[in-house]
Amino acid sequence: MRYSDIAAQCLMIPRHLDYNMQVEYIKQHRDKTLVFYLGPSIYKREYQVVHNGAGLLMDEIALFCDNGNLAFGYRLKKENIIIVHEGG
Repeated sequence: MRYSDIAAQCLMIPRHLDYNMQVEYIKQHRDKTLVFYLGPSIYKREYQVVHNGAGLLMDEIALFCDNGNLAFGYRLKKENIIIVHEGG
């Protein structure tokens, strides 16, 4: 699947939303794959897959999280995706 097709099926949950607003956002987008950015650390960024309404593979969701790049790959930690960056 092309990145543009994947991106059309995924949404990043806005970090500025409080808990109740996040719940409402998830309800409004049940047909999409929803991802929450947990934050950076040394040589990586971590994302949580909150809901996979589009039924995407983890490979496809990781590609979405890294804007179609994944030059240094990714790994899984339970339901979280860890995107690896240069030096990691």
